[in-house]
Amino acid sequence: MDTDFHDAVNDAPVDQNAIQELRDEGEELLSELVEMFIDEVPGQLATLEEALAKGDAGAVRLNAHTLKGTGGNFGASRMQALAGAIEEKGRSRSLDGTAATFAQLRAECVRVREALEAVRRPQPPAARRFSVPGNQGLRNLSRDGAPPDKQRIPR
Repeated sequence: MDTDFHDAVNDAPVDQNAIQELRDEGEELLSELVEMFIDEVPGQLATLEEALAKGDAGAVRLNAHTLKGTGGNFGASRMQALAGAIEEKGRSRSLDGTAATFAQLRAECVRVREALEAVRRPQPPAARRFSVPGNQGLRNLSRDGAPPDKQRIPR
């Protein structure tokens, strides 16, 4: 299982749109999820490594699935793909070749952590002011682009 999951085109460890969606839900939620990642992923990786060493396919599947979901919170697609590949090996009860993928997963988790630590830092006021989540900032415009208080009322 020496498949290289590195995607040079989409090399960002986290998806900034996913981060913005979390930020839109509240800085506190984003901060809590980042803290959970930082606190829990090292233990999850250690548990997965132990399960791999023991050849416990069921534990491998479960722990890899958890890591895949954790990466999904932040749109960490490479982390998800690597964890998903290990999860599938656990599901098929064929753990041969997972060491290389696990090493890639561990390295990717470090990249994701570094990206999340940068995201956790407060944004400068100007960046927050001009941040438009999705197209929500356009929701209140009419077809002609006028704000609600300037819209023409059809007769």
